[in-house]
Amino acid sequence: MGKGGSRPGAGRPAQYRNTLNFWHIDVRRLQRDNLLKEGMVYGWLWRDKNAEELASINVQVVNGAVRFSYRTGSDQDVNELVGLTETACNYGGSRRWFICPYCSQRCALLYLGRQVACRKCLKLKYPSQSDDEMDASWRRQYKLEEKLGGRGRWRKPKGMHQSTFDSIRMKILEEDFRREALLVVMGRQLFGKNFMNIESDLI
Repeated sequence: MGKGGSRPGAGRPAQYRNTLNFWHIDVRRLQRDNLLKEGMVYGWLWRDKNAEELASINVQVVNGAVRFSYRTGSDQDVNELVGLTETACNYGGSRRWFICPYCSQRCALLYLGRQVACRKCLKLKYPSQSDDEMDASWRRQYKLEEKLGGRGRWRKPKGMHQSTFDSIRMKILEEDFRREALLVVMGRQLFGKNFMNIESDLI
């Protein structure tokens, strides 16, 4: 696996696996859909936008725990029994949690690979944790642009104050300036301190 680059602001090492590359199951979703009742047996599917099946697992609730069984892409059979626990909510009721089979910590999400485990036990990183400074800047800009109708549109949505629109637009421009500054730093690392002079000669 690759290692983190030497570019300025290079993020955390790339050998960490990303949560986006693993299917996961959320105990909050199971609780909300009443799928944690003792004795329940069902299949859980993931589908693409065209309703085509991408992956599936079998789920069984037994003896206060949840059994997950499935076959990985390498045809390895996985059969894992995951404990359940619950905590009281501030305003009544209770919240269910998975108990990770490997660290015994409470967790809401379990990730499905060659074993069923929490994110920390599988050493998975969220996408934002793998970003370098350039990636993080683009991610911030995309979030800002979504508030204005999408990438490249920059239109004031109905009901948005002009001052709010101007503030968001200025933040987008700041991200653009930030990336330009990062490119200059990278250029100087590659070509030396006269990088800006070289660039000017080429324009």
